[in-house]
Amino acid sequence: MTKLASLLFALFALCGTASAQSPTSLCASGIAGTGAPSCAATLNPVGMPSAVESSHVLKAAAGTLIGFQANNTNAAARTVMVFDAASVPADGTVVGCANAQTARPCLMKWYQVPANQTMGVTWAPGPYPIFQSGIVFVCSSSVAFTKTASADCTFSGEVQ
Repeated sequence: MTKLASLLFALFALCGTASAQSPTSLCASGIAGTGAPSCAATLNPVGMPSAVESSHVLKAAAGTLIGFQANNTNAAARTVMVFDAASVPADGTVVGCANAQTARPCLMKWYQVPANQTMGVTWAPGPYPIFQSGIVFVCSSSVAFTKTASADCTFSGEVQ
């Protein structure tokens, strides 16, 4: 094989490999559920108060949760609950969001955070959980599916 043929073969192989790769996108998927990139949509980092709290309404309308951080300041473990709700649900037994038809408010996710620990959660690059009514964080001293508000957490998050 001549040097020119070898060079052309290598160039063809390189170009063929490059064109077969999928394009990457740094854009988030829109909340419409179409899965198409939504570069025009704004990710809103939501800063919380510096004081500990038992709950926080991150967004009081439909939206998408990209990620969040929760800090447990207590010397005992706490459960961080993420609700599909526009406001903080009452203490007591809570219902999990089994499907899109489940009545809101309902519990989308829950995490046990050890004593004096911080946890971070992200769904990037997606798919992201979609909330119908709103996005509410609760710090609970009870286990999942029983909400007992406890002012021992701080929260921050990114929503769309």
